[in-house]
Amino acid sequence: MPRKNNTSNQETKKQEMSFEELCSFEILRAREVEYNGRKSVLADVKLNGVCVYGVRAVTYTDKRDNKEKDFIGWPERAVKDKNGETKYYKVAYMALSGEDQQKVCDAIYQKLDG
Repeated sequence: MPRKNNTSNQETKKQEMSFEELCSFEILRAREVEYNGRKSVLADVKLNGVCVYGVRAVTYTDKRDNKEKDFIGWPERAVKDKNGETKYYKVAYMALSGEDQQKVCDAIYQKLDG
């Protein structure tokens, strides 16, 4: 039996995805940390009045246009399942547009620089 092609279903889900409106944000604290030999920036932020602790500002190079961009890595909790495998679950999450994520990351880096 041939496999059903799910790409059109996935594309529809991407088009239907809605983003939260970022009305206000404040960077409460930002610090640089090293984990497994990699430097990272952690921050405590207030987004639309909700405090989220342990947000990561992550920089990457977009392969499509070779430009550096940023995104928010949301805090996660590691939990072992019945089989002893570690699974990660987001503690907090807010669907922000790429533009809003960039604004928050820029503010995190400014707070880090002092």
